[in-house]
Amino acid sequence: MIRLLVLVVILGSSSAAFVGASETDSTLWEGAPEDAFSAHNRAIAHWGMGMYETAARDLESISSAYPKVVAFRLNLAMVLLARRHYDESLRELKETEIRTPNSPRVQYLFGRCLTGLNLETEAVQRFELAAVLDPGEPAFPLGASESLSALGRTAEAEKALRRVLVLRPDHGPALYRLARSLESRGQSEEARLLLDRFSALKKRQRTQAERSPYDDPLEPSPLPLPETGGLHWLKVDVVPEREDARAVVTIFSGRRTRRQAVPAGVLRLSLGAVKRVDAIRVDWPDGRHSYRIDVPSGREIVIKEVGAHVW
Repeated sequence: MIRLLVLVVILGSSSAAFVGASETDSTLWEGAPEDAFSAHNRAIAHWGMGMYETAARDLESISSAYPKVVAFRLNLAMVLLARRHYDESLRELKETEIRTPNSPRVQYLFGRCLTGLNLETEAVQRFELAAVLDPGEPAFPLGASESLSALGRTAEAEKALRRVLVLRPDHGPALYRLARSLESRGQSEEARLLLDRFSALKKRQRTQAERSPYDDPLEPSPLPLPETGGLHWLKVDVVPEREDARAVVTIFSGRRTRRQAVPAGVLRLSLGAVKRVDAIRVDWPDGRHSYRIDVPSGREIVIKEVGAHVW
């Protein structure tokens, strides 16, 4: 195990990745005070650590206190879905759909809940609507293909899988599922070619996971935090499993977020006036992540890739 770097981090302005045009809309977070963002950050960190019951309890409390904040309810729906509480998740999704009827995330999550309840026909309709709202996301035809297959609509399921591969030719699960479907119908030559592609990608560790960015929790657009001469600081020692691994560190403090790619070396930044951060997340190259919650400034903490989680 190689200690790649020591990182001293500050909060400041940074760009964040968001999915879907509707999800950059500030109305999703309208009415949320600063202390609610801090509680929300800790809830999402609990979720990321696999502490679903704690995360659900925290998000239920936040959503009850601020019922008009759409993003809080939507993240609650997602953690309920992760716990397979499909009926409760659907209840929250119905509330959010009233406010955000054109959200591809809402339609996609409806599809996943309905799949969990074995309501495959309704699930297909939701996945297809999500695909209309965001045609470039492969998770939507992938979800539709699963429900179509369960309904015995094999030709349509294969068509949906081919759509996934148009959007992302190296999508391993789609390659494998389409190959097996074709093989079951006697189309062995095309099935073999697809399995060869899948095997080649797997050897190069380039197969795409099924997880979509729409499965990740909503995060608000970050606000800049003016630097004040390094009054407070935080040191994070990132320890990957592989020497050549790179990670991304994100620090959350209320509405303020700093996202920093981690190269080899030392980066010295300041927390400014912030004395405590709500959460620190390290995203590892294989899609896993590690969290630390409620970290005071002036500390040096070590975050190892060993024991990291998957959403």
